Amino acid sequence: MVTSVVAAVVVMVAGAESPPLPPPSLVERLWAILTYQGSLTDVAINYALFAATAAVAAAVFVHPHGPLRRPPLAAAAAADADANAAASSVVAESDSSPCRRRPRLFGVGRSSSGSSATRPLLSGPSPSATPLPLGAAVGFLAAATAFLWAFQLLLCLYVTECYGISIVWSALWGMCAFCWAGAVAAAAGSSSSSSSSSSLSSRWLSGGWTGSRAGDALAVLATIGCLAAWAYYAAVEDALTTVAHAAAVVLGATIMVAGGWRRRLFPGRPAPPPS
Repeated sequence: MVTSVVAAVVVMVAGAESPPLPPPSLVERLWAILTYQGSLTDVAINYALFAATAAVAAAVFVHPHGPLRRPPLAAAAAADADANAAASSVVAESDSSPCRRRPRLFGVGRSSSGSSATRPLLSGPSPSATPLPLGAAVGFLAAATAFLWAFQLLLCLYVTECYGISIVWSALWGMCAFCWAGAVAAAAGSSSSSSSSSSLSSRWLSGGWTGSRAGDALAVLATIGCLAAWAYYAAVEDALTTVAHAAAVVLGATIMVAGGWRRRLFPGRPAPPPS
């Protein structure tokens, strides 16, 4: 009798459905996102790339001779060209009146050897060519990085089921690439000016991209690492992952434009004064 009862109980317990597991908490979901669900390979790749791109971005934004904080070369070269042109016009007007003595005007006149000498009319750099304060660069970089982390986590939590931090480092690389595009434009705009330090090719790996040689070398390594990671995930993941990485790079450039850095990085030539 007892044996029959025990057997019946065992059958009932075995046939009963197990209670559903409780849904994971917010902390557990965040941990799964940040740790790639325990994938050590993905953790090593992505956190190494985040560290590299964050270091390059810090060099680009913080170094006083980096592409963001240094005075825009194109704007400075344009201001020098305008000053020299105005000085030349003053000399030409003074030379057209031989009957009266030509006074020294705005630093332009005759040198001791009798030849016309010109001096820049501007006593200082133009407002667009002034160095960027450190606080503005650091504050913007910190706010942009915090926004990217929040965007990545909210995207994986509430929009789509994803894991990882690749959006963060891809967007940081996009921000740096936008600054480097500004350096290219500045070098191209000042290539015909005597104030240009050197050509673009000689500035590569010589501090022209991040402000220091070590920063330039790290930028090269970070770029190679990003390209390799994008290619790797394009091969092992679905196409949506590649689209997300490309969109993240565009997001980084968009952040720079929204922050108002386009005018500083791509200053162009100032408009001539009204006649």
